[in-house]
Amino acid sequence: MKRQILMTILRYLHPRSAVSFWHTDVGPVLYPYETFQDYYIDLRAKTSYRGPYSPEGVPMLDYFGSIGRQYNPCAVAQWGLGAWQRWRRGELWAEPLFWRAVEWLRRELDVDAHGRGYWWYRFDFDAYGLSAPWASALAQAQGMSVLLRAYHLTGEPADLQCVRQACSAMLTPVEEGGLLLEQEGNVILEEVVADRATAILDGMMFAIFGLQDYCFVNDDARAHVTLALCYNTLEALLPRYDLGYWSRADLYSLDPPMPASAFYHGLHVAQLKVLSQLSGRPLFSDYARRWEAAANSPINRMRAFLNKVHFKFRYY
Repeated sequence: MKRQILMTILRYLHPRSAVSFWHTDVGPVLYPYETFQDYYIDLRAKTSYRGPYSPEGVPMLDYFGSIGRQYNPCAVAQWGLGAWQRWRRGELWAEPLFWRAVEWLRRELDVDAHGRGYWWYRFDFDAYGLSAPWASALAQAQGMSVLLRAYHLTGEPADLQCVRQACSAMLTPVEEGGLLLEQEGNVILEEVVADRATAILDGMMFAIFGLQDYCFVNDDARAHVTLALCYNTLEALLPRYDLGYWSRADLYSLDPPMPASAFYHGLHVAQLKVLSQLSGRPLFSDYARRWEAAANSPINRMRAFLNKVHFKFRYY
């Protein structure tokens, strides 16, 4: 028990822990999304990550304990997208970082006999009972977004082929080894495929961004239909994420529900603002306003923090 508590503290407070990569300033980016000139969420702070880095110069995350330092496909993609945003806004030093992420994603895509490409996580994930290797719609979507921006510049057919293969894996039902969960009339692109629906909110929304990027350049009927169904599902499920004073992180943890951390709550708000612009659906902006107001309440922030700490020490 003492070791478990120590690992939890290290993972959250050590300046070079995995958490240090994720918890950075983010915000919505509003621009003509079909131009690929930017990205939906401001990820520029990811390029300030202090490390560790691999010998080829892409980020690795330190999970401490038996997991140790690992490549995280989503982290590489977010770092690459942050570099893209800096480069396209005039910070030329960030261009090589973007291409390092592109090269890593090209090389690491593992294509199976069915033509489905996966960016694998090669370490266990105890929080949801996963054993390596496992894949994630979040990583698939953001890897696709990186390669589509490379394709937008170079027109390299191999990059578009990689994106199609990654999207094929994302749109394959979980029963067939993919990442698309159909349940009770809902269509969820799962950040984590576990023993029951996880429906991690930020991962679902990031997956929509990646699928939206894909639909901008591919006349793929299945992808376009799935995208519409994902928007419908998010609308239908949003009330289940509302704790009244805060947003919840997922639908996996039922008793008690897991509140989002302050970082992820703010990310939910930013993502919903973007989705409102993308889709024109007023419910997304309604929830963005509601949850933004919650974040401005010291009482709500303290309540969410205490409930989150209680949850972490109970289950992690």
